Amino acid sequence: MEATNDPAKAHAAQLNEATKAGDIARAYSLLTKHQAEDAVRVLLLAGYSVVGPRDRDFWKLAQADIARAARSHTDGYGVRA
Repeated sequence: MEATNDPAKAHAAQLNEATKAGDIARAYSLLTKHQAEDAVRVLLLAGYSVVGPRDRDFWKLAQADIARAARSHTDGYGVRA
């Protein structure tokens, strides 16, 4: 993993590593450490499409995308492809 001073980039890389490994629990745990606004940035950097953090379905949609990525052993970009 490339060294970075931006924690969001580092967390996005860790999220992608977890989903590529098929580790849904680790991916969820990495993301839920963040407030919704910060989680949006991590998800975008990891290649996911997201709704606004104030949308009541934000966490539900984010978890569904992460689960789909982990089951497919891919990242956010792969889910959107």
